[in-house]
Amino acid sequence: KGKKIAILGFAYKAGSSDVRESQAIAICKSLLAEECHLAVVDPQVSLETMLTTLDTSNPLLVERCEKPMDALRGASACVLV
Repeated sequence: KGKKIAILGFAYKAGSSDVRESQAIAICKSLLAEECHLAVVDPQVSLETMLTTLDTSNPLLVERCEKPMDALRGASACVLV
């Protein structure tokens, strides 16, 4: 609870903005249920798409980062998808 988790990759495959069957969705939803703060890096996916896909009640728990080092700074763990 309250931990920052870096998520490197959100789309279904590299170079795509398609998130429909992404494994990251289930992982992120599980972490959000534990009230983790997610710092997500995926250059192809917008924050709006992430928030819509995750359907979170607290959008402040999801942050889109441009660079992996930004997401990793202060993170308790990293998930590479």
